[in-house]
Amino acid sequence: MLKFIDFVVDQMHCIEEDPEYFQLLNSELAKETGVDILNNLVRHGGK
Repeated sequence: MLKFIDFVVDQMHCIEEDPEYFQLLNSELAKETGVDILNNLVRHGGK
């Protein structure tokens, strides 16, 4: 999970150029970790 978070942090510069990219990153983060930032949700129990 930490590797994925590192990847997301590294990709933050792309969000300024392409707002839809944030939605895609959020979707993948939610799938991988259960954390959905856009909807303020945390799914318990992993994948």
